[in-house]
Amino acid sequence: MAWELLGYTKLGSAQNTITVAGFTAKKFLCVEISTPGASNAGVRTRLRFNSDTGSNYADRASNNGSSDSTNTSQSFVYVAESDSQEGELDVIYIINIEDEEKLVINQNVRSSATGAGTAPSRYNGVGKWTNTSAQITTIDVFAHPTDTADKYDADSEVTVYGTD
Repeated sequence: MAWELLGYTKLGSAQNTITVAGFTAKKFLCVEISTPGASNAGVRTRLRFNSDTGSNYADRASNNGSSDSTNTSQSFVYVAESDSQEGELDVIYIINIEDEEKLVINQNVRSSATGAGTAPSRYNGVGKWTNTSAQITTIDVFAHPTDTADKYDADSEVTVYGTD
């Protein structure tokens, strides 16, 4: 299985949303999110597909090995629960079959402070988008809806790969 680059967006200035739109639908997707930091208090990263803002998402996750938390009937999938002001890296795998729910596995690492005196944080999650009539061709990565002042710094980027 060879991954093909489907789309890429790199911010030229601070924004609260990073979108990769109009890419070719593939059965399997890999999404990489890299942010060098965030303005203000930091960004709690969320994920949305094909601009669907309905309550069509659910997820389960653990923050730094804590007990699982679950979220249902929401308008996004959580990618990171805690604010990250110093930088974040996510690797997300998605099964993108048109007539099935889209299943998501997310691995997140973020730095809450610079220097070797502070260990990084992790967020491990799974989620789903319940749409069973379309494949994902647009991905929005954005700050939690209540974090309107928080933005991803310039040079934050989202890369989408796909394969059948």
